[in-house]
Amino acid sequence: MSDDNIIKSGPLKGKRVEFEFAPQNQVEQYEAIADDFMRRIFGMEPEDYMISDESALSDFKGVNDLDTVEAIKNRVLECYGFLPLSPYFVDIFTVIESRGGI
Repeated sequence: MSDDNIIKSGPLKGKRVEFEFAPQNQVEQYEAIADDFMRRIFGMEPEDYMISDESALSDFKGVNDLDTVEAIKNRVLECYGFLPLSPYFVDIFTVIESRGGI
């Protein structure tokens, strides 16, 4: 493990940490849909966010004045014509694709 994994300041100074990112296999299949979704719903460009197969709407509460999951779901309804039943991006992207994509 490199020195990059050692916390340099704060109450945990000197502790080693390991970062493990969640898989992105499924979400990568929907790259164009994900880019469109994040732009239309949250006003974010691809370089401004990172999502994984486990990302959910609640991970983005407070972005672009969307303070609740319900507010985000309502924005999805406005932009894509359906109210998401699942909070997970992969499930939402699957529905968007099944409805003809972007």
